[in-house]
Amino acid sequence: IKPAVSAGSQDTGRYDLADREHRRLAVAHVRRLSDAGRVTMVQPYLTAVDTVGETALLFLAGPQGLAFSHAIRKGPMLSGPDFGVVGLYRPEEITARTATEEQLAVAEKTLAAVPGGAERLLYARVDLIPGPDGRPVLVELELTEPSLFLGHAAGAPERLAEAILTHLARHR
Repeated sequence: IKPAVSAGSQDTGRYDLADREHRRLAVAHVRRLSDAGRVTMVQPYLTAVDTVGETALLFLAGPQGLAFSHAIRKGPMLSGPDFGVVGLYRPEEITARTATEEQLAVAEKTLAAVPGGAERLLYARVDLIPGPDGRPVLVELELTEPSLFLGHAAGAPERLAEAILTHLARHR
């Protein structure tokens, strides 16, 4: 259970609905988000998060639209119900990752579905997890202030600077 808009897994929890206490906590979590005027998302927990991790593919503006820059692996962050986070974000385990052709294809297909066209964007982050059959499944498309993990790929800060210049020139 998570809010539709958040950052750093704030207000996000993992619940085992076969457990009576977890069901009670899940209902309270949804009520807390609703009472705050926030939209709640309920997603199935894919166990590949615990074994393979999540792959984030980062795209930056280029001469022909968004271009793949780099990918990272995010390790599991949710161990149970949401009891709040001390600080701004849950601790993250981030490492560099090489994107597979299948992941890149899913990311490109996702970006092709962006209303108004992805070529108008400065950046995008496509977060994928292997589904039950092992094929990549989209879990989030981050278009507004995502973490870009620039420190995890050589040349990524320079590519972002170039993307900003390209984007500004295109949208004058």
